[in-house]
Amino acid sequence: MKNIPVKSYDTTAVEGAVMGIFDGRQLRAARALAGLSAAELAKAAAVTPRTVLRLEAGGVIHVADKLRHGHVSREVLDKIVEALARHGVELVPEDGDRGAGARWVLARARRGHNV
Repeated sequence: MKNIPVKSYDTTAVEGAVMGIFDGRQLRAARALAGLSAAELAKAAAVTPRTVLRLEAGGVIHVADKLRHGHVSREVLDKIVEALARHGVELVPEDGDRGAGARWVLARARRGHNV
């Protein structure tokens, strides 16, 4: 894998959109783009594989700054987002016209041919 520069991601606001809610399928798509298993992402993010799998299976996921039942903590989401960024993938928040998703940080020509 190429050494991809990691920029700091603020999961409270990405490009003007609030990242207080996301979908588990978005996380699964990001993990697939990064070419990681759930266990590999968990290790890279210093969380448990169960946490990653629970988030991916959960549909709509609410993010909370404090521990709240049924929510993921901002700290856990930040760890996962940073781990994905180190593997060249970012979560893209929903905006007024488009849905949320995941994308590579670098264009294909800059990523190389293997990714």
